[in-house]
Amino acid sequence: ETQVNDPDYNEWQLHKMPIRKSFCDSWYTACANDYFCGEGDFFACSADYDKTQAVIAAKEAALLEEEESKKVTGLVIGLIVVGVLAAVGFGAVAFLYHREKQGKPVFTQVEAGVST
Repeated sequence: ETQVNDPDYNEWQLHKMPIRKSFCDSWYTACANDYFCGEGDFFACSADYDKTQAVIAAKEAALLEEEESKKVTGLVIGLIVVGVLAAVGFGAVAFLYHREKQGKPVFTQVEAGVST
């Protein structure tokens, strides 16, 4: 009656333990739709968990790298806009200076008595 010599023998398995049938049926019904990783043992589940965590970590690293790339792109665009505005401002000041030197100022004083 002993199963010690059986190749599929489990030392942890309970045999002829007094458990009520209704308890076992309720437990089975509660867990009938559950999914178990691997073959259901701890080590198979642990291996699956580790693989899953590695995949998740790789995806998070790729997402973080993509966000950093977007930040760098935004910074470059911002610097280009500031540079263009500075060049336009410098050009406007140079134009006003040039016109003043020629004696044809862009901005003149309004003469008294003249109305528009």
